[in-house]
Amino acid sequence: EQDLIDCLTERTMKTRNESYKVPLNADVAKDSADAFAKEIYARSFLWLVRAINDATCAEYNYNGGGKSDFGIIGLLDIFGFESFVRNRFEQLCINYCNEKLQAKFTEDIFRSVQEEYEFEGIPLDEIKYDDNTDVLDLIEGKAGLLAMLNEECVRPKGTDEAFVQKALAANKNSPCLIQSKVDRKSFGIHHYAGKVMYDSEGFVGSNQDTLPTDLSDCALKSSNEILAKHLSNDNCSNLEKGETDGGGKSTPKRAKSNLVAPTVWTKYKGQLVKLMTMLKQTNSRYIRCIKPNTFKKPSIMQHISTIEQLRCAGVVAAVTLSRSAFPNRLENKTVRFKFSTMWDRIKFPSKSTKDMVEEEKLKHD
Repeated sequence: EQDLIDCLTERTMKTRNESYKVPLNADVAKDSADAFAKEIYARSFLWLVRAINDATCAEYNYNGGGKSDFGIIGLLDIFGFESFVRNRFEQLCINYCNEKLQAKFTEDIFRSVQEEYEFEGIPLDEIKYDDNTDVLDLIEGKAGLLAMLNEECVRPKGTDEAFVQKALAANKNSPCLIQSKVDRKSFGIHHYAGKVMYDSEGFVGSNQDTLPTDLSDCALKSSNEILAKHLSNDNCSNLEKGETDGGGKSTPKRAKSNLVAPTVWTKYKGQLVKLMTMLKQTNSRYIRCIKPNTFKKPSIMQHISTIEQLRCAGVVAAVTLSRSAFPNRLENKTVRFKFSTMWDRIKFPSKSTKDMVEEEKLKHD
């Protein structure tokens, strides 16, 4: 208990030859405690997900599992798009993730139809659809919001207002950026789902929410196994790390200084890149959830808000595309199976021959 009190009220500063303690004021101490609480929650959550994945994956739970290639069925429950009266750093992160997933949805729906028609040799007019690359460029481009915020966090006296003004100056030609005429700390973005105004107060602080090394070291003394052994793990399998059986093997190296530690947004973007890489290796299926009314009551349908949700999600564009193309996409094999009883083989004999492969016979039938 005393070790924890010391870590929350003092911070160890290291020079080349010595280390010394610096007392912290009440505000900084509370920030450290909050950062520690968030880290405990985040790591406990990751530990739980890893434990579930280890308990259900075929490779670890079936004889010879490691020698076979298993398919994966994954379920991704995505964030809802957020727009409140006051939108902060968290809302920008969540909406950035939504933009990435929306781009994946657009690519899957429209590109897949084009490829299918090309493969079948069916002419199809050029499909025009809205994409959100300009919004993603604004957020994650070289001079985008992410880069500007990280730059401001490195500066000794970086401020929220300076971040906004630099971002506005660097992206003044972006059609997606909205400048506030009344507040120098606010800015807006034309997201695919609509306009959202952000209040940048606390952005720089939230992005630097790093865990002091004193608290990381203190966690190793905890009697709680998750806290002591898993606080510095990244999001990979427990068994891959040899830690579910009490092994406690090597973990990723921690940054030596809080000044050069990766920012919250950098880590968030890294996790998002991993997620998108994994999704691109799968055949995605989408379930869209629509709120039929704002009262949250049964048997009420507000048509305008429902259509707006469908339009924002790209569903209306996808339906329009489907209507401009063929309505049914049944495989040849399925068509022959379903309708073979209606086929008068005497009047319409098949042109297939014995020398043909099965796929070729199906086409002729």
